[in-house]
Amino acid sequence: MCCNHVTLFVRTSPFNDKEHYCGNQTSIRVAIPNNDTRARLALICPLLANI
Repeated sequence: MCCNHVTLFVRTSPFNDKEHYCGNQTSIRVAIPNNDTRARLALICPLLANI
């Protein structure tokens, strides 16, 4: 099975009353589908920059 779409979810704890709860997500379509975990992990930094 190959991955051709990666979504990154980020959120704060909904149980912390001292902090405002927030969450966000971003996605990217991979040009060449693959099943390499290292290639997927390499997408994290660029996706975090989008949030």
